[in-house]
Amino acid sequence: MTIDRIEGLRLLTGDYYLQCHVAFEAASNQQSMILKWLKDNIQLLIPAQKEGKGDVSVLSVGCGSGILDEPFIRIMLKHWSTIAYKGIDPNWEECQAFESRMNEFDSQQVKTRVLCQSLEQFVPDRTYNLVHFIHVLYHFDDVWQAIQSALNFLQPGGTLLIFHTPDNELNSFMKSTQSQLAGYVPLLSSQLKSLLDEHHVSYQMERIKATLDVTECFNLQSPLKEKLLSFIVYADVRQVSKKNQGELLNTLKSFTFRNNDRYHVAHEVDVFRIQKNG
Repeated sequence: MTIDRIEGLRLLTGDYYLQCHVAFEAASNQQSMILKWLKDNIQLLIPAQKEGKGDVSVLSVGCGSGILDEPFIRIMLKHWSTIAYKGIDPNWEECQAFESRMNEFDSQQVKTRVLCQSLEQFVPDRTYNLVHFIHVLYHFDDVWQAIQSALNFLQPGGTLLIFHTPDNELNSFMKSTQSQLAGYVPLLSSQLKSLLDEHHVSYQMERIKATLDVTECFNLQSPLKEKLLSFIVYADVRQVSKKNQGELLNTLKSFTFRNNDRYHVAHEVDVFRIQKNG
């Protein structure tokens, strides 16, 4: 059975989307692995700014609630004494959550601001040492235009950092459901790589290993079962029959591996690093 033949799938939206996302992120170690990568590569990301001298400027595109921005700032504070950090996101509630997180920092050390707007609406008042997209580019109609804008916002020698989903077995679900329900196939890492190559953009690419614990998907009594499966499939499965949910689970189980009696799947992320010529 293929996903496009499963009846009852619905777009994953609204509050249920957020609930499913929370369940998914709690089952994955990808965020911690991204932060480890940032910590290990911090000097490569902002090479033009000498450690401890001057302020470092960062633009976070699609910052959301700041769940990754806040620990990233703490990493940077070990190297630079002052940081100017701006987030942009079109979701008002997420922007409020971001602002609340940033209140934890000393305003003399970390100057933060969040703007509730899209990248297309954003007018910068400065250039940046670092601009980053963390799982954001899927939401742009014109991905190349978004990348061009980000490059224009950089200082000479600055870095554009893109964390993006690779083509793998886990993401085959999303490709199928988005094609069926939304009428498009999301751009994944192989297409992003082709786009950068087409426009002769020099970049470094690295794959960060991470895993997703999917054990609760197979626990019939778990309150997380449908939420986790919905985010994996990237569609609301609550109206899907138990038989067809079973078919989805069989497909998922075909690429799981066992670790201490838990079921896991690869949940990798590709990181593209582009440095603007100085």
